[in-house]
Amino acid sequence: MDEKGPVVEESVHIEAQPHDVYTYCLDPRRIHDGDPVTVTDVTMRSGGVGTVAHLKGVAPPWVDERVEFEYTEAVPDELIRFEVRPTLRFKGIRKRPVATTPSTFTWTFTPEDRGTRLMFTAEMSKPSFFDHFGEKSAHRMIQARLGRIKQHVETGAQDS
Repeated sequence: MDEKGPVVEESVHIEAQPHDVYTYCLDPRRIHDGDPVTVTDVTMRSGGVGTVAHLKGVAPPWVDERVEFEYTEAVPDELIRFEVRPTLRFKGIRKRPVATTPSTFTWTFTPEDRGTRLMFTAEMSKPSFFDHFGEKSAHRMIQARLGRIKQHVETGAQDS
């Protein structure tokens, strides 16, 4: 890890045009469909920018992990970027949530071999103590998420 913090990069080839993959990923419920992460509510905005989603993360039973993210940039068929603001609350110990490191997530959609290369990049400004524990599991979760997106887009499961 460098001074900037961990960077997670994962990608997958999807047999669909960038427009179809981009359109699928505009809805946070679709990105997380099948995840262990639960989308609790979404406020959609036309064009993507300003879309806000709240999620309940996967954590040990004594921890309540909540995540808010907001789409901050959307370039049709090319890029979606959002700011991620996670918090942790230790049940029975602390009533107020503890903010962990905010992140920037970027999805890029690049034409590739009659399909699309979907690239996910997560960047943290400066990792907190808690962030070091989840780095390996973050890679696994993103790989699984990309696999589900690939399957849903390629099979047309757009409204699952």
